[in-house]
Amino acid sequence: MKVPSSDITIPEVLITNGDGQVLVSNTVCRPIPGEFNDWFAFLPYSRYMGETEKLGHQCAEWRLLVPRSSHNSVGMDLIMYSYTDPVLGDVPVQLLQTFNFSDGSSVSMQNNFHNYKPVQSFPVSFFVFPPECSHDFLCGNGAIETTNTYRFHPPKEFSLENHNTGDPAGDTAFVCAALLSGTHSYDQWISQFVIELNTTYGQYGLCNGGFCISYNQWQVGRECAYGLKPFGGQCANNSDVGNWYSFPAASHCENDGPVGVNNCQWRVIRRVKTIDATCLESNDFTAACRKDGGFPYTTASALFVKAFENDDPAENGCPPIYPSDRENTPLRAHSSPLSYDQDRNIAATSWILVSRLRALQAKLTQQ
Repeated sequence: MKVPSSDITIPEVLITNGDGQVLVSNTVCRPIPGEFNDWFAFLPYSRYMGETEKLGHQCAEWRLLVPRSSHNSVGMDLIMYSYTDPVLGDVPVQLLQTFNFSDGSSVSMQNNFHNYKPVQSFPVSFFVFPPECSHDFLCGNGAIETTNTYRFHPPKEFSLENHNTGDPAGDTAFVCAALLSGTHSYDQWISQFVIELNTTYGQYGLCNGGFCISYNQWQVGRECAYGLKPFGGQCANNSDVGNWYSFPAASHCENDGPVGVNNCQWRVIRRVKTIDATCLESNDFTAACRKDGGFPYTTASALFVKAFENDDPAENGCPPIYPSDRENTPLRAHSSPLSYDQDRNIAATSWILVSRLRALQAKLTQQ
């Protein structure tokens, strides 16, 4: 995984065996739903579209287009670019995938292949899950604390259940990457919350569309931004790069009552303020992200905090765009299935989507 807006790359390994699938990244192991699906299974059904240059290679373009119909609720457009090597044979260079949904939305993914080498067989040990997949460890002293956390989210979707948030430094890193890359069509608002939580932290969950990928389904999850540190920084001091959190729906305190009742782990005390991301951009936030050039986002983080501290744009503040009183805040409402509100570990999270869409791809190509 390449960390957005940086030169940092974190190796990831997807392992599939008879027990399921796991994604291992920086000594963090998470279960991935689904089963193995061949990335290249669509090629026998594809059409040759001609020659073109991709990533420094003269490539053949192969395309399979499956439109939405009464039989297919999801349309699919798959394009593979490859070339023929006299020793290696057919070598994939780039795979483009677009899935079109009935509500008019779509999901696109691009996979580039580097140093590709076909392997005929692997030793059995290659498919054994590593030790870090054997358990979900906890850390922290269990103290009950109150803190501020921030969520970049679709309009009017304020729930934290099965969603990800960050502290000021952590959310700055995420928002910088989203705004610089333009990957925030769903996420348009940023909200500040005061929460109470049990500081016995579990594995950080990769949450999208109200569903989290993690062995931990109860404790508040914690890691440093983009999981840069060993074990994702779950138990580390992350003041240098910021913290990210995940909030399991199952352990949300009923009616936002006190933490600890019935072993609940977290509650929302109040939503402090909600701003539009365009206000943050107008305060030269994006320019500050570029100036910082990566971790730590010192300049950008200062502007991020100022946007919530006051409402005056002349002082780098942002006016609230939605009432902050709790009566008008649907804190337990789930977002729509396509609200990918916090793709904070987007490369890792994409494996979840890839697994589901691979199964869909296999189904459609067999029809």
